[in-house]
Amino acid sequence: MSLLQGRTVVVSGVGAGLGHQVAAAVVRDGGNAVLGARTEANLAESAAALDPDGAHTAFRATDITDEGQCEALAALAVDRFGAIDAVVHVAARDSHFGGLQDADFTPGTRSST
Repeated sequence: MSLLQGRTVVVSGVGAGLGHQVAAAVVRDGGNAVLGARTEANLAESAAALDPDGAHTAFRATDITDEGQCEALAALAVDRFGAIDAVVHVAARDSHFGGLQDADFTPGTRSST
């Protein structure tokens, strides 16, 4: 039995990139993926690609800056699959967090042990 078999994972920020890949891994490993992102058409496309019969996916257009929409996404997961076992938050609002384009990923400290 796989680690995610029968588990429900809410994934935010499901587009063509990392969020889609996270959701794909959940479904591939036997879990249920509840997808959230701002564009419903993209969510429908992702859900159909991941799980053509829809047995292991659900989706709802969700703006992560809106608490009510986040609550509705969580409610969808519970209503459809009975519980939430994990949340993977891939979405980020660039203007709020400052984005990653100019981020410096150089470690602040280095160890020579």
